[in-house]
Amino acid sequence: MVVLTVIEEELSAVLEEFGATHEISGSGCWAREASDESMFPVIVTQCVDRSNLPAMESVRDLIEDWQPEYVLLVGIAGGIVRSKDGENLSGPSPGDVVLIEYVHYGEYVKRVDSQRLMRYYAVSHPSADLLHRHAKPLARTEWFVDLPLARPSGDHGGEPSLVAGEIVAVEFLAGDATASEQREIFGQYDHALAVDMESAGVARAMDRASNSVHYHPRWLGIRGVSDRTAADEKAESLLVDNDAERTAWRDYAACAAARVARLTVQRLLHDARPPQAEDQGAPGWGVEQ
Repeated sequence: MVVLTVIEEELSAVLEEFGATHEISGSGCWAREASDESMFPVIVTQCVDRSNLPAMESVRDLIEDWQPEYVLLVGIAGGIVRSKDGENLSGPSPGDVVLIEYVHYGEYVKRVDSQRLMRYYAVSHPSADLLHRHAKPLARTEWFVDLPLARPSGDHGGEPSLVAGEIVAVEFLAGDATASEQREIFGQYDHALAVDMESAGVARAMDRASNSVHYHPRWLGIRGVSDRTAADEKAESLLVDNDAERTAWRDYAACAAARVARLTVQRLLHDARPPQAEDQGAPGWGVEQ
Protein backbone atom coordinates (compact mmCIF):
# COMPACT_ATOMS: atom_id res chain seq x y z
CA MET A 1 0.00 0.00 0.00
CA VAL A 2 1.30 3.46 -0.98
CA VAL A 3 -0.30 6.59 0.46
CA LEU A 4 0.48 9.58 -1.76
CA THR A 5 0.15 13.17 -0.55
CA VAL A 6 0.93 16.44 -2.33
CA ILE A 7 1.44 19.46 -0.07
CA GLU A 8 3.30 19.61 3.24
CA GLU A 9 0.15 19.88 5.35
CA GLU A 10 -1.17 16.66 3.83
CA LEU A 11 2.10 14.81 4.36
CA SER A 12 2.33 15.91 8.00
CA ALA A 13 -1.26 14.87 8.71
CA VAL A 14 -0.83 11.43 7.14
CA LEU A 15 2.53 10.77 8.82
CA GLU A 16 0.98 11.56 12.20
CA GLU A 17 -2.21 9.57 11.61
CA PHE A 18 -0.30 6.50 10.41
CA GLY A 19 2.51 6.78 12.94
CA ALA A 20 4.97 6.67 10.05
CA THR A 21 8.13 7.90 11.76
CA HIS A 22 10.68 5.65 10.03
CA GLU A 23 12.31 7.17 6.95
CA ILE A 24 13.19 4.54 4.38
CA SER A 25 16.70 5.62 3.42
CA GLY A 26 17.09 7.10 -0.03
CA SER A 27 13.47 6.62 -1.04
CA GLY A 28 11.60 9.74 0.02
CA CYS A 29 9.14 7.45 1.81
CA TRP A 30 8.18 6.83 5.43
CA ALA A 31 6.73 3.86 7.26
CA ARG A 32 6.29 2.45 10.72
CA GLU A 33 9.32 0.66 12.10
CA ALA A 34 9.43 -2.84 10.67
CA SER A 35 11.32 -5.90 11.84
CA ASP A 36 11.75 -6.94 8.21
CA GLU A 37 13.26 -4.02 6.28
CA SER A 38 12.24 -5.61 2.98
CA MET A 39 8.53 -5.57 3.82
CA PHE A 40 6.52 -2.47 4.70
CA PRO A 41 2.72 -3.00 4.63
CA VAL A 42 2.13 0.76 4.21
CA ILE A 43 4.46 3.49 3.01
CA VAL A 44 3.74 7.22 2.93
CA THR A 45 5.25 9.66 0.46
CA GLN A 46 4.80 13.03 -1.21
CA CYS A 47 4.29 13.91 -4.85
CA VAL A 48 7.28 15.58 -6.49
CA ASP A 49 5.14 18.64 -7.23
CA ARG A 50 1.58 19.85 -7.62
CA SER A 51 -0.66 19.20 -10.66
CA ASN A 52 -1.50 16.19 -12.78
CA LEU A 53 1.75 15.60 -14.68
CA PRO A 54 3.94 15.42 -11.53
CA ALA A 55 1.30 13.19 -9.93
CA MET A 56 1.42 10.83 -12.88
CA GLU A 57 5.21 10.75 -12.76
CA SER A 58 5.23 10.12 -9.01
CA VAL A 59 2.82 7.19 -9.26
CA ARG A 60 4.79 5.73 -12.16
CA ASP A 61 7.99 5.84 -10.08
CA LEU A 62 6.29 4.42 -6.98
CA ILE A 63 4.92 1.51 -8.98
CA GLU A 64 8.32 0.81 -10.47
CA ASP A 65 10.03 0.94 -7.06
CA TRP A 66 7.44 -0.76 -4.83
CA GLN A 67 4.89 -2.65 -6.96
CA PRO A 68 2.03 -1.72 -4.57
CA GLU A 69 -1.31 -3.48 -4.73
CA TYR A 70 -3.11 -0.28 -3.73
CA VAL A 71 -2.43 3.43 -4.12
CA LEU A 72 -4.28 6.02 -2.02
CA LEU A 73 -4.28 9.69 -3.04
CA VAL A 74 -4.92 11.55 0.21
CA GLY A 75 -5.21 15.27 0.83
CA ILE A 76 -7.35 18.34 0.29
CA ALA A 77 -9.53 19.65 -2.51
CA GLY A 78 -11.96 22.42 -3.24
CA GLY A 79 -15.63 21.64 -2.78
CA ILE A 80 -17.83 22.64 -5.72
CA VAL A 81 -21.00 24.45 -4.67
CA ARG A 82 -23.96 25.63 -6.71
CA SER A 83 -26.70 28.14 -6.00
CA LYS A 84 -29.95 26.64 -4.79
CA ASP A 85 -33.26 28.56 -4.76
CA GLY A 86 -31.34 31.82 -4.95
CA GLU A 87 -30.49 31.94 -1.25
CA ASN A 88 -28.67 28.75 -0.32
CA LEU A 89 -25.79 26.62 -1.53
CA SER A 90 -25.73 22.94 -2.40
CA GLY A 91 -22.53 20.97 -2.17
CA PRO A 92 -19.93 19.88 0.40
CA SER A 93 -18.85 22.07 3.32
CA PRO A 94 -15.35 22.73 4.61
CA GLY A 95 -14.19 19.79 6.71
CA ASP A 96 -16.23 17.22 4.79
CA VAL A 97 -14.36 14.38 3.08
CA VAL A 98 -15.05 13.33 -0.51
CA LEU A 99 -14.36 9.78 -1.68
CA ILE A 100 -13.60 9.94 -5.40
CA GLU A 101 -15.86 7.70 -7.46
CA TYR A 102 -15.12 9.05 -10.93
CA VAL A 103 -12.44 11.36 -12.36
CA HIS A 104 -13.08 14.01 -15.02
CA TYR A 105 -10.10 15.72 -16.65
CA GLY A 106 -11.48 19.16 -17.27
CA GLU A 107 -8.59 20.36 -19.43
CA TYR A 108 -8.85 17.91 -22.32
CA VAL A 109 -11.28 19.53 -24.76
CA LYS A 110 -11.70 20.67 -28.35
CA ARG A 111 -12.80 24.26 -28.92
CA VAL A 112 -14.74 24.87 -32.11
CA ASP A 113 -17.44 27.41 -33.04
CA SER A 114 -17.47 28.82 -29.49
CA GLN A 115 -18.15 25.34 -28.13
CA ARG A 116 -16.20 23.35 -25.58
CA LEU A 117 -16.35 19.71 -26.68
CA MET A 118 -15.08 17.14 -24.20
CA ARG A 119 -12.39 14.67 -25.19
CA TYR A 120 -11.17 11.60 -23.33
CA TYR A 121 -8.28 9.20 -22.92
CA ALA A 122 -8.03 5.96 -20.97
CA VAL A 123 -7.76 6.25 -17.20
CA SER A 124 -8.35 3.90 -14.31
CA HIS A 125 -11.04 5.29 -12.01
CA PRO A 126 -10.98 4.50 -8.29
CA SER A 127 -11.96 0.91 -7.51
CA ALA A 128 -15.74 0.63 -7.05
CA ASP A 129 -15.21 -2.58 -5.10
CA LEU A 130 -12.81 -0.99 -2.61
CA LEU A 131 -15.14 1.97 -2.21
CA HIS A 132 -18.15 -0.27 -1.59
CA ARG A 133 -16.47 -2.72 0.78
CA HIS A 134 -14.08 -0.55 2.74
CA ALA A 135 -14.40 3.23 2.35
CA LYS A 136 -18.10 4.07 2.04
CA PRO A 137 -19.15 2.08 5.15
CA LEU A 138 -17.10 4.50 7.26
CA ALA A 139 -19.77 7.14 6.61
CA ARG A 140 -22.01 5.27 9.09
CA THR A 141 -19.37 5.39 11.82
CA GLU A 142 -18.02 8.19 14.00
CA TRP A 143 -14.81 8.32 11.99
CA PHE A 144 -14.18 11.95 12.99
CA VAL A 145 -14.02 11.40 16.76
CA ASP A 146 -10.80 12.61 18.43
CA LEU A 147 -9.23 14.19 15.37
CA PRO A 148 -5.91 15.77 16.40
CA LEU A 149 -7.12 19.25 15.35
CA ALA A 150 -10.20 21.08 16.57
CA ARG A 151 -12.80 22.00 13.98
CA PRO A 152 -12.45 25.70 13.06
CA SER A 153 -15.20 27.93 14.35
CA GLY A 154 -17.67 29.58 12.02
CA ASP A 155 -20.78 28.64 10.07
CA HIS A 156 -19.77 25.01 9.56
CA GLY A 157 -19.98 23.64 13.07
CA GLY A 158 -21.11 20.12 13.88
CA GLU A 159 -19.94 16.86 12.44
CA PRO A 160 -18.15 16.55 9.10
CA SER A 161 -19.69 14.37 6.42
CA LEU A 162 -18.13 11.58 4.38
CA VAL A 163 -19.58 11.53 0.87
CA ALA A 164 -18.73 9.82 -2.43
CA GLY A 165 -18.92 11.43 -5.84
CA GLU A 166 -17.22 12.76 -8.94
CA ILE A 167 -14.18 15.03 -9.03
CA VAL A 168 -12.87 17.39 -11.70
CA ALA A 169 -9.11 17.58 -12.18
CA VAL A 170 -7.78 20.84 -13.63
CA GLU A 171 -4.43 22.60 -13.99
CA PHE A 172 -5.31 25.81 -12.14
CA LEU A 173 -6.47 26.85 -8.67
CA ALA A 174 -10.23 27.08 -9.17
CA GLY A 175 -11.10 29.85 -6.76
CA ASP A 176 -12.95 32.43 -8.84
CA ALA A 177 -16.40 31.75 -10.28
CA THR A 178 -16.31 35.10 -12.07
CA ALA A 179 -13.76 33.49 -14.40
CA SER A 180 -15.59 32.18 -17.47
CA GLU A 181 -13.23 29.20 -17.81
CA GLN A 182 -14.13 27.92 -14.35
CA ARG A 183 -17.89 28.31 -14.83
CA GLU A 184 -17.66 26.64 -18.23
CA ILE A 185 -15.84 23.59 -16.85
CA PHE A 186 -18.02 23.12 -13.79
CA GLY A 187 -21.14 23.62 -15.89
CA GLN A 188 -20.29 20.54 -17.92
CA TYR A 189 -19.71 18.35 -14.86
CA ASP A 190 -22.88 19.18 -12.97
CA HIS A 191 -22.61 16.23 -10.54
CA ALA A 192 -19.00 16.85 -9.51
CA LEU A 193 -18.49 17.44 -5.78
CA ALA A 194 -14.89 18.59 -5.74
CA VAL A 195 -11.99 19.88 -7.80
CA ASP A 196 -8.28 19.11 -7.50
CA MET A 197 -5.09 19.20 -9.57
CA GLU A 198 -3.77 15.62 -9.26
CA SER A 199 -6.45 12.94 -9.58
CA ALA A 200 -6.37 12.74 -13.39
CA GLY A 201 -2.61 12.19 -13.31
CA VAL A 202 -2.98 9.40 -10.78
CA ALA A 203 -5.83 7.84 -12.78
CA ARG A 204 -3.74 7.87 -15.95
CA ALA A 205 -0.71 6.35 -14.24
CA MET A 206 -2.83 3.60 -12.69
CA ASP A 207 -4.26 2.70 -16.08
CA ARG A 208 -0.77 2.42 -17.54
CA ALA A 209 0.39 0.35 -14.56
CA SER A 210 -2.05 -2.47 -15.33
CA ASN A 211 0.17 -3.87 -18.06
CA SER A 212 0.02 -7.55 -17.21
CA VAL A 213 -2.47 -10.20 -16.18
CA HIS A 214 -0.23 -10.68 -13.14
CA TYR A 215 -0.30 -7.07 -11.95
CA HIS A 216 -3.43 -4.96 -11.65
CA PRO A 217 -3.07 -2.34 -8.88
CA ARG A 218 -6.13 -0.41 -7.71
CA TRP A 219 -6.50 3.01 -6.16
CA LEU A 220 -8.71 5.26 -4.06
CA GLY A 221 -8.88 9.04 -3.77
CA ILE A 222 -9.72 10.63 -0.40
CA ARG A 223 -10.07 14.42 -0.39
CA GLY A 224 -10.83 16.68 2.56
CA VAL A 225 -12.65 19.86 1.58
CA SER A 226 -10.50 22.85 2.56
CA ASP A 227 -12.53 25.53 0.81
CA ARG A 228 -15.48 26.00 -1.51
CA THR A 229 -15.40 27.14 -5.10
CA ALA A 230 -18.50 28.13 -7.03
CA ALA A 231 -19.97 26.75 -10.23
CA ASP A 232 -21.93 29.91 -10.96
CA GLU A 233 -21.83 33.61 -10.18
CA LYS A 234 -24.81 33.51 -7.80
CA ALA A 235 -23.07 30.85 -5.72
CA GLU A 236 -19.91 32.95 -5.80
CA SER A 237 -21.79 35.87 -4.27
CA LEU A 238 -22.87 33.67 -1.35
CA LEU A 239 -19.34 32.50 -0.52
CA VAL A 240 -16.76 33.99 1.81
CA ASP A 241 -13.27 34.77 0.57
CA ASN A 242 -11.83 31.58 -0.97
CA ASP A 243 -8.24 32.13 0.19
CA ALA A 244 -9.32 32.97 3.74
CA GLU A 245 -11.49 29.88 3.93
CA ARG A 246 -8.67 27.66 2.67
CA THR A 247 -6.26 29.13 5.21
CA ALA A 248 -8.70 28.48 8.06
CA TRP A 249 -9.66 24.93 7.06
CA ARG A 250 -6.63 23.47 5.24
CA ASP A 251 -5.03 21.73 8.22
CA TYR A 252 -8.32 20.35 9.53
CA ALA A 253 -9.32 19.09 6.07
CA ALA A 254 -5.95 17.34 5.70
CA CYS A 255 -6.40 15.70 9.13
CA ALA A 256 -9.92 14.55 8.27
CA ALA A 257 -8.74 12.99 4.99
CA ALA A 258 -5.81 11.32 6.77
CA ARG A 259 -8.18 9.81 9.35
CA VAL A 260 -10.46 8.35 6.67
CA ALA A 261 -7.38 7.01 4.87
CA ARG A 262 -6.03 5.31 7.99
CA LEU A 263 -9.36 3.67 8.81
CA THR A 264 -9.73 2.51 5.20
CA VAL A 265 -6.23 1.02 5.19
CA GLN A 266 -6.94 -0.78 8.45
CA ARG A 267 -9.97 -2.40 6.84
CA LEU A 268 -8.09 -3.28 3.66
CA LEU A 269 -5.08 -4.80 5.44
CA HIS A 270 -6.89 -6.22 8.45
CA ASP A 271 -6.00 -9.81 7.64
CA ALA A 272 -2.59 -11.05 6.59
CA ARG A 273 -2.53 -12.79 3.23
CA PRO A 274 -0.68 -16.10 2.91
CA PRO A 275 2.03 -16.35 0.25
CA GLN A 276 1.05 -17.42 -3.26
CA ALA A 277 2.62 -20.15 -5.34
CA GLU A 278 4.85 -18.98 -8.15
CA ASP A 279 3.19 -18.53 -11.51
CA GLN A 280 3.81 -21.57 -13.71
CA GLY A 281 3.41 -19.74 -16.99
CA ALA A 282 1.16 -20.59 -19.94
CA PRO A 283 1.75 -21.78 -23.50
CA GLY A 284 1.53 -19.39 -26.42
CA TRP A 285 -0.90 -19.83 -29.29
CA GLY A 286 -0.36 -19.18 -32.95
CA VAL A 287 -1.64 -20.15 -36.36
CA GLU A 288 0.42 -22.71 -38.23
CA GLN A 289 1.32 -21.78 -41.79
